[in-house]
Amino acid sequence: MTGTSRAIDENFNELNDEGEFSMRNRIALHGSLLCAALLLLVAFAAAQNPRVGTTSGVELVIPVGARDIALGGSTVATTHGVEALYWNPAGIVNLQGSTEAMFSTMSYIADITVDYAAVAGKLGDIGTAGLSVKSLNFGDIPLTTYADPDAIYGKTYSPSFLTVGLSFGRNLLENISVGGQLKIVGEKVPGASASSYAVDFGLQYVKLLDVQGLSMGVAIKNIGPQMKFDGPGFLVQAQRVSGANGPQKYLIPTASAELPTTYEIGLAYQRKINDNLSAALNGAFCNDGLYYDEYRTGLEVFYSMSNLKFTGRVGYQNAPQDGEYIYSTTFGLGVSYDLSGTLLALDYGYRTVKYFSGNQIVTLKIGL
Repeated sequence: MTGTSRAIDENFNELNDEGEFSMRNRIALHGSLLCAALLLLVAFAAAQNPRVGTTSGVELVIPVGARDIALGGSTVATTHGVEALYWNPAGIVNLQGSTEAMFSTMSYIADITVDYAAVAGKLGDIGTAGLSVKSLNFGDIPLTTYADPDAIYGKTYSPSFLTVGLSFGRNLLENISVGGQLKIVGEKVPGASASSYAVDFGLQYVKLLDVQGLSMGVAIKNIGPQMKFDGPGFLVQAQRVSGANGPQKYLIPTASAELPTTYEIGLAYQRKINDNLSAALNGAFCNDGLYYDEYRTGLEVFYSMSNLKFTGRVGYQNAPQDGEYIYSTTFGLGVSYDLSGTLLALDYGYRTVKYFSGNQIVTLKIGL
C-alpha cells in the first residue's frame, strides 16, 4: 500500500506526456505569482513616496493608444498587441494575427501632439518581438537668447523628444505570459541635450485561479539611470574676479534627475452576456516613484456581428492625494473589421483635462 502511494505521488509530480507542468506544479506556480503580485501591491500602497517633485524623461509616462486611454489606463491586465508595448509588454503575445502594426496620434496639453507607431510579429515558438517609436511635436517656439531675450528677430526652434523601444514577450504557460522592453529616450533643444535608457517588465495571468474571464497583470516600468542635460548652451562668458586673463567661458553645472519609475497591478473580469454581446471591467493601481498613487478603472462593452465588432468604452482615473490632479473621466469608441484574414481596427479616445482642452486620440491598427 505504501509503495502504491509513493508511486502515485511520483507520477503526480512528473511532467505529463505533452511536456506541461503537472497539476500540483501548476497550482504552486500560479499561487506563487499571485502572492508575489499581492505583496507588491501591499508594499507600494503602504509606502507612499514623499519625493514628489522634479523628474526627467516625462515623455515615458505619456500614454498612447485610444483603447487603453479610453479605459482610464486601467488595462494592465488586458492590454494586448502593439498597444501593450507601452502598457504591459507581456500583452505583446496576444496579437491579432501573426503581425500587427499600429499608428496613433494624440492632441496632448498645451498644443503638444504625441505621435506613436509600433509593429510586432510572432517569431514562431521563440516568442513575439516588437518595435515602437514615440515622438512629441511642440510646434515652432520663439527662440530667445542673451542677445535677443524678446525673440524680436523671429527665430524659432522645435524641441526633439523621442523614445524608441524594443520589446519581447512569450508564454510561460498557456495562461501566463511575460514580457520586457528596452527603451532609449532622448531630449534635445538648441545647445543642450539629454539621453538615457529604461527597461520595462510585465506579466499577465489569464483565467486567474481557474476563473473563466478573470485576469491579472503586473508591470514595472521605466527602470533606468538618471538623465542630465549637457551641451554648449550651458557655457556662459564671464570675467574672472582676479587674474590677468580676460573674459572666459564657464560651464554652468546641471543637476541630474530620476526617471519616472512606475509599479502597476491590475485585475479584469470579462463576461459573455449572449452570442453577440460581452463586457469587461478593468481596475488598476499605479505607484509612481516620484508622484502620488493613482487609481484607475474602466468598462468595455463589445458587440459583434458577422465580421464586424463595435466597442464602447468609459473610464476614470484619479490620484486622491493630489488636490490638483488634472485627469478624470475618459471614454471612447472602436470598430474593427475582419477582411479575409486581415484585421482593420479604428479607435477613438477622449480624456478630460482640467485647465486644458481634453486629450483626443485616434488609433489605426492592422493585423495580418
